[in-house]
Order: sequence, then C-alpha cells, then structure tokens
Amino acid sequence: MTSLTEEFAATDPVVDEEGASLQVNDAPIPEEVAQEEQADPSVTPDEQLNLDDPHDIEAARQAAFERGAQVIADTQGRETTARDNAIIGAAFDQAVETAGEQQAVWGMDMFMSIFQQFFGAIMGNDGSMEGLDFGNIFGGLFTPSDGHDHGSPPISGNGSYEGSGATISLEHPIKDYSGGAGHNIGWVARRGRVHEGRDYAAPHSTDVYAAAEGEVIAVGRANGYGNYIDIQHPGGIITRYAHIPNGSAQVAVGDRVTSDTQIAEVGSTGRSSGPHLHFEVGIRDANGNWQIVDPEEAMAAGSSIGNPATQAELIGDASRDYAHRASSQGLNMAPA
Repeated sequence: MTSLTEEFAATDPVVDEEGASLQVNDAPIPEEVAQEEQADPSVTPDEQLNLDDPHDIEAARQAAFERGAQVIADTQGRETTARDNAIIGAAFDQAVETAGEQQAVWGMDMFMSIFQQFFGAIMGNDGSMEGLDFGNIFGGLFTPSDGHDHGSPPISGNGSYEGSGATISLEHPIKDYSGGAGHNIGWVARRGRVHEGRDYAAPHSTDVYAAAEGEVIAVGRANGYGNYIDIQHPGGIITRYAHIPNGSAQVAVGDRVTSDTQIAEVGSTGRSSGPHLHFEVGIRDANGNWQIVDPEEAMAAGSSIGNPATQAELIGDASRDYAHRASSQGLNMAPA
C-alpha cells in the first residue's frame, strides 16, 4: 500500500501573472479547479450522501472546502491560497470518483474521511497527485487492523505507579490549546475501525507535555501510531501521545514527569494526514483490563479521575458512545 508522506508541504502557489494556469510540482491542475469555490449557503449536507444527486455533491463540495481550509488553518496557521484550493478541489473530485465506483451508500462523515485522506495524501506528496495510488489509499481506510484504527500496541501497564501520593487531574497535553474538543471525525467508525482517543490539530513542532505526574513506561514506534509515548499515572491511568516527529521524544522509559514536563512535539508520523497530537487515556477496569475513555471527559473529571466510581462512569460512557456511533454508521463492533 502506498504510504502517506509524514508531513504537510508548505510551499507557495505557482500561478502566472494572468492567473491562466496553475501547476503543483509539475502536476497540472485545471484552471477551473484552481478557482476558489463560492459556497451556496442554502446547501446543507445530509447524513446520507447520494453521489448522483447534484444537491448532495454541492453540499459535500462545500463541506470539503471548509474542512480543507480548517486543516490548513490548524496545521499551518494561515488562510488558503489558490494552490490550496486547487488541491482541495482535486482531492474532492478524486474522492467522488473513487467512492462512486463502489456502488455503496455513503454517510457524509465517512465520505469526508475519504476526502480528508486523499487531501492529506496530496498535501503530503508536496501538493502533487503524481505517483499516488488512490485505490490503495481508499482500500486502507477499510482494512481491519486489530479492530482499532491505529492498530497495535494496545495500552497496557501494571497499574502500580503511586508517585507522590497527591491527587492528580489530567491537563491538556498542549498548553493553552484553543482548537476545541479535538478532531473526532468518525470517532468510532473512521476506516471502519474503532478510533479511540482524540486528535488535536496543531502546528508541527508544537510542544507536548505530560498530562499529569507519572512515569514513562514506553517510548516506541508503530505503523498506525507512528512515534508514541506512554505514561503511567497514579490511580490506574495511562496516557498515550502519538504521531510525534522522529527524534522529538525528550523522555526515556523510567523517567518521572509532571504536567510541566515537555515530553515531545506535535508531528505527523504513522497513519496521519497532517500534524496533530493523537491523545489517548486508558483506565484499568474492575477486571484488570485497560479501557480507552474520551480524553475530553477524563480531563473534565478533574481531581475525581482517580475515583473508582468516576472511572467506571467514564468507561461506561465510552462504551455506549462507541456502540452508538458504530451502529449509526452501519457497523457491528465494540471497542478493542
């Protein structure tokens, strides 16, 4: 399978003085695609997408340009250029063509997942479609991998870390993060697999901190997660930080950390379409198994995160959310 380049490219648009043509790294994109789309405010996306319906196509196109602009703003801190719009348009057209060949009924969320993967692939290929196998990229969206979007290894630990004995609460691993509750497109059903945790878009090399006092128990690399760090905290809690750049880990196994300890930087290694932090929170259940809960709810729990009743509630909420989202997208699955 063709792998996606790990980082977004950030180069200027190439347009002649008349604006008559535009090329992206020697891969021509038609002039009409390069023009910024004028969204029709009366067109709104439905949950179910009919690729033969002009209304649905226009709604999806509008959503794609909004999504692409947001990704560029989050990852590169700038507005879109004509070159960006050309790439968004090309990725959208490719997504329509590829999805339309499947004779399937698509939900808007799932279609946008396809678009975003294609958009990320082109951006990560220096803005060029040349050499990209979109059939393989599409197939990779629906290939099972341990029932989990990022594959192995699962979060695990002995749950014995006690630390200073102080009550902990989980803080956001990106200080002063202003990007909201994290990217959760198809939080369960992206690629037909469970997507546990949250994705927090941020510029490449943004500092990443430990969410709380703890001990580093893993610094490794896996195909889905890319480079990742696991930290065990008091109260049977483990946090994972993934997609960090090569060589950016600033801690080693056995290191003790606090919420003021910078452990890495934001990157895009592994299965990623642009710079972001993939953040997971694992809690050990009553049977000794590690369950992934919603990081936003875990952080909102404050100092009660170590309370068994709170932990049971977080685990139950996550399980119900997985089941609801999977069912709504026609999947029959439970969290790994």
